[in-house]
Amino acid sequence: VELTSFSLEQVDLRRFPSIGVDSQQSTNIASVPLMAYLVRIIAPEKYTAAPMLLHWTNCFPFAAAARQANHGLIQADLWNPPQRLLDRRIGSAQDHAIFLCSLLLGCKREAYVVKGTVWVADTMRTDKKGHKQGKKRLAEHTWVMTREKNNYVTFWEPCTREVYHLPQRWSSYLHKSHVEDKLHKSAESGDAETTEIVVASAEEGDAPAWTDEVQDVQITTEEFEHLPTVGRMPKAKARVDPNRANAKALSRKTYEDKLVKQREKLVTAPRPALLTEQTLVDWLPYDSIEVVFNEKNVWANRQNHHPACIRYDFDNGDKESPHSWSPLVKDLRDPTFKYRPLRTSVNFEPPTEPVHRERMLRNLVNEVKENIEMFRGGLGWDTVFDSNEELGGLVLQCMKVHEFRRSLDIDFCPLWKKPTETWDSVDQYVSEKLHCQKKYNRHGSPWQDDMEYVISQEEQWKKLYEEVHQFLHRYKKFPFADGKVFKGFPVHFCTADKSAICGYLANLDEYKEFMKVETAKYIIKGHITPLLGGVQSVWLYIGYQYEQKVKR
Repeated sequence: VELTSFSLEQVDLRRFPSIGVDSQQSTNIASVPLMAYLVRIIAPEKYTAAPMLLHWTNCFPFAAAARQANHGLIQADLWNPPQRLLDRRIGSAQDHAIFLCSLLLGCKREAYVVKGTVWVADTMRTDKKGHKQGKKRLAEHTWVMTREKNNYVTFWEPCTREVYHLPQRWSSYLHKSHVEDKLHKSAESGDAETTEIVVASAEEGDAPAWTDEVQDVQITTEEFEHLPTVGRMPKAKARVDPNRANAKALSRKTYEDKLVKQREKLVTAPRPALLTEQTLVDWLPYDSIEVVFNEKNVWANRQNHHPACIRYDFDNGDKESPHSWSPLVKDLRDPTFKYRPLRTSVNFEPPTEPVHRERMLRNLVNEVKENIEMFRGGLGWDTVFDSNEELGGLVLQCMKVHEFRRSLDIDFCPLWKKPTETWDSVDQYVSEKLHCQKKYNRHGSPWQDDMEYVISQEEQWKKLYEEVHQFLHRYKKFPFADGKVFKGFPVHFCTADKSAICGYLANLDEYKEFMKVETAKYIIKGHITPLLGGVQSVWLYIGYQYEQKVKR
């Protein structure tokens, strides 16, 4: 159902789209099924690891159409094939999801694009004075799903580079023939019941009346009690039997329990088996899930709205509820249904050349320095930048550590095997500065049985720990000026556009406080890692030295 308008008061925003529009055709715009947007992309082996795929996809800048940002709806003409993201190097959340799903399909994973809803800040609602109220509303969102070994389902979120593992969410051993037999038997039993009802109604029907005669109507005692009355009907006084009252209350309680049990058996009810301690997943950022599609078909969710309370048995069905997913194409062998993918291949641009990368980095650093000088000049303060090469090498090492962390799987971080009280300075740095505060995939990872992947991640984490140890040792031995304190922070950007980066920094609280230190010596350094497709992973380190006030 397509919505023509959007209400800010609307709470239940659930649509089940299956058709998009080929917006690339300027002359003949045609409707296409959603699976036509996907294409298998074969990426270099360097980019095939799960963390690297997410990091690479996340380095394409995000930008949504104004109508999608305002109303939270993904209209039919806002779906695009992955080549559009590669050409523009910027796209919406659904562009990133289609691109990531195409990469996973090229890696021979069973991948799907998911359309659901999330809660976002409402930027349209304002009070009488025009101030934003800060409330939240539902908006449509897309992410990627894969069905893994050991009955795991994995959600891939390109916006945050996070991966969520859900155990016991599908059954790989179910066969399609079993479901077909079950549906065939239910259809036969349904036809038999229908025949019996028709015969009974024909036998029990009243004799036909004359055309000019009205049938006699007899009202029994039971029907008389249900007739509408005016006022209070006179009744004889009767003593209330306590046993009868208790029996009536018990009967009502039994009836309510029966209704609850019937409600739990509904298709839209959460699966009780997924709410146990071993299977409960309560850390998903999504509110609902409506549509799932791959390169072959589109399925609509007919179960509970929450993605953690349902199962994902598409083709093979489900023993408890075979109609939990409704496919767009009932029979893939149907010759009347034909569609052609919008693209059969994609073209990648090579990584940025070193000469061009150094020029971009130099222009970016100079632009940020000019912004700082202009802001502080308006306050009547001079700005001094530190040109110490040794300090510049220290902050460059810090940015490389943060860049390395983005290509690692957090589920294999060594912190989870250590008690908190035994953490050393390296563990504290990894937890606080590299954003490894907690392990949200409490039920493990489906990739822990892949020994090659596990060994690779363990070696990479060990290497990261060594680099953090070297950085901290170098930082402690660095000869800062007497009475000076050094503070700084790295910031990551998925774009090298200097004007866009300055705009992001202007909204950063740490950056605002950083420029308001009157007597300080600043250092601005950058680091760019080129990636396939002409995108870059950009880091900017902003630091300063200032005199520490002595307490008296």
